[in-house]
Amino acid sequence: MKSVGIKIRKLRELQDLTQEYIATKLGMSQTNYGKIERGGSGYYLLKPQKNSRVSQH
Repeated sequence: MKSVGIKIRKLRELQDLTQEYIATKLGMSQTNYGKIERGGSGYYLLKPQKNSRVSQH
């Protein structure tokens, strides 16, 4: 699942957003969000309604 995390990170970086900003929008810690980008467990916990809040920054 690392490829998913890499894609998520690249999209975040293209928008010049920090991990902390995204994590706050998703209602999670920066540590857990970082795990998602590194391909660790937890990406499946992201809910579509929370993801939509990030895209509306």
